[in-house]
Amino acid sequence: MSGLTILRFGIDTLVFTFKGELSEELLKDLEEKRERAQIVEEPIPFFVGEQEMFVLPKGRGKYRYVLQRGDLVIQLTESRSIPTARVTLGAKGLVESGPEVLYAQAERLCAELGADVANALSRIDLAVDIQGFDLTHDDIRGFVCPANKRSEHFGGDRLETASWGKAPIMLRIYDKTQQVREKRKEWWHDVWDRNPAYDPAQRVFRCEAEIHRAVLKELGVLSVASALSDPGRLLDYAMRWCELRIPSDDQTKARWALDPRWEQIRQAVYDGLSVSRVRLAAALLDDRAVQVRFVGLVATHAARWGLCTWYDALESLAIDCEVYLDSEETDFAAETEKRRRRMLTA
Repeated sequence: MSGLTILRFGIDTLVFTFKGELSEELLKDLEEKRERAQIVEEPIPFFVGEQEMFVLPKGRGKYRYVLQRGDLVIQLTESRSIPTARVTLGAKGLVESGPEVLYAQAERLCAELGADVANALSRIDLAVDIQGFDLTHDDIRGFVCPANKRSEHFGGDRLETASWGKAPIMLRIYDKTQQVREKRKEWWHDVWDRNPAYDPAQRVFRCEAEIHRAVLKELGVLSVASALSDPGRLLDYAMRWCELRIPSDDQTKARWALDPRWEQIRQAVYDGLSVSRVRLAAALLDDRAVQVRFVGLVATHAARWGLCTWYDALESLAIDCEVYLDSEETDFAAETEKRRRRMLTA
């Protein structure tokens, strides 16, 4: 039909969080191992149950401790303002073990550490590897996407990489063969070789979607289980958000015909009903605005009653709010449902 060969579709990166509480003994042990790692400038072995992990010399952002084994990375914090554990599953581990098995392993390890409550899916990257998809300058001009940010790099007439958007959603197309060579990830050739249609003499291009929590929430994908149940629909959404069309003289790009190659790729990974985002109405506050306003209100309550800590202020305010709800005969569940319907019908 179009000369395309779909080699493989799968999850390339998975990031999720757990909540819980780290014991004083564990924190002390982690701190000692972290200090030793800094002195010797290399990771230090650390056992979680019977599983050997390695404590890295440095933390990442707000997470002071980082444990790693291959493509499974667990970041830990004793702070209560963010999730206790942030887990990242990388490409090689996901390919070798499968996302379900690797997630179950991460879940067990986090529970051993004290972070035993699944919290949220933070990010998922989905990738489809293709041969016979050598895009030209004219092809790239045919991409229709609402994102303002886009970039493209060619080596002469050969596409090397192109991208559209930024977090919380972006789509990339790049020469995976070139990346494999540059980053010495030759194991990908073994993965592709599992497909009888793979031609080692041809370049492999990757179409990859990176979707973060803000968009995942709008798609109704809040948990890892939800994402793993049907990852194809997430890539399908990204490939509808950014579409390859055939340029024409029509000034309205939305009327350009869909490139049949794009439809072939999309249908290869998903043949179900399209998923759509539930956007917040302009009249409703977004998450960030809610957080800013809420913190301000709690701080006002704390100042009025001489409270010094966040949790004391929350507890006091919650009691007062319960009294208010009773006095006004207000049903909190009904108020929540009313706002939910406003979001869904916006």
